[in-house]
Amino acid sequence: MSSTLVRNSSNARDNFSTVLDEAAEGSAPVIERRRQRLVVVDQSRFLAAIESSLPTPVAVPEDDGWSLMLPGLPIAADGKTFDDAINEFVDALVEYAEDWEARLRVAPNHAANWPLVQFVRLSSRDTIREWVVRVPE
Repeated sequence: MSSTLVRNSSNARDNFSTVLDEAAEGSAPVIERRRQRLVVVDQSRFLAAIESSLPTPVAVPEDDGWSLMLPGLPIAADGKTFDDAINEFVDALVEYAEDWEARLRVAPNHAANWPLVQFVRLSSRDTIREWVVRVPE
């Protein structure tokens, strides 16, 4: 196993193109600043890793439409059609991510939802929608 090169912030700044190239090639360059280590990663790989850790949304047919929920999280939506429910669910996810950033991130019962929030923040509505309707393998 190769050792990871840890750059200080000055070195990372001086070699910024190299840091980005390494991330684009699948490496995860580490930058240390004020005793904190930060990692630069390719966004698509980051999102794929996060997505694989998220709970699977659950769709439930109701008498008057559809309900969607995320088990273990306070996120749910309803709609007269499945498409309406999905659109409402995506809206609920975006709203939750905004609320999490504004105040919920420090609440003990919400702090662990960081991966979901990052997935929502870094994804397009279409990508979120694809995740919602994806059939588990």
